[in-house]
Parts: sequence; C-alpha cells; structure tokens
Amino acid sequence: MNETIDLFPGAYDNPIPSTPPSGPQIDVDVETQALILQMESQTFTDPALEQFAINVYGRLLGETLAHEIVHSLLWTEIDPSFHNNPPIPNDLMNEGSIRSFRLRTGFEDKAHTSSVNPANFVDRGIGAIGGLQATNQARMDARFPVPPSFH
Repeated sequence: MNETIDLFPGAYDNPIPSTPPSGPQIDVDVETQALILQMESQTFTDPALEQFAINVYGRLLGETLAHEIVHSLLWTEIDPSFHNNPPIPNDLMNEGSIRSFRLRTGFEDKAHTSSVNPANFVDRGIGAIGGLQATNQARMDARFPVPPSFH
C-alpha cells in the first residue's frame, strides 16, 4: 500500500491492450468515450459548454482516482483480475468500460445525440456517482474498521 497512483486524463479515449478475441478496448463506456472525443475537438467559446466539460472531466477524474485508491487499499481481495468478476451493479470496482457515464460523473444524458449540448444533460449530483456496494464495502470495513466496531 505504498504504490504511486498515476492518472492519465488524456488517455480516456486511448485503446488499452486486451487479449483476443475482444481486441483493444477503451476503458470508459461508449457514451463517455463519445463525449470525450467531441469535447476534445471543441473550441470552448460557449461558457456553458466549457463549464460542463470542467464538471464532467473533474468528476470523471475524481471517480477514477477513487477507483485506483480502492485498488491500492484492497489489492487482490476483490478478484485476481483486480476488478469485480462478475461485475457488481453500480460498484466502483467494476472495470471502467462497465461503469456508465452517469455512475462516473453524476450526469444523465437525456438526448443521446451528438453534438454535446449541456442542456441535454441532467446533473444528478455527486451523490449519483457510484461507490462501493455492500460486498466491497464489507471488505473495506474488515480491513479498515471504524468506531464503534473494531474487529
């Protein structure tokens, strides 16, 4: 638990190697990938779009950092693959491509169209960002007990 955690925000749209037959994958869901690619190509002359991009990227980075911190804390207790296998609905420790745009950012896309228009998104708040569900929360509690129940 003394590892360095590196994040590479510019890599959200980069394919990651995987074994055949699936081939290269992107470590975010398709909707997030499309939004990132479009926002990267935008010129931010629209203040609403600029603020939306800041909020999306900020929350996406925060959620990714939380995921990586839990990797460090729970290590292989989750699964030898370091992710939930099988996935646990809404859990932070599912692979990135399984965690939805809404679970990663708290924003819900109501239109599912291009181009990115902030008016098409509903902000469900940071409380809508996925966290640890019961199984992984129990693992965390067992390793790092808090008052009043030290194990």
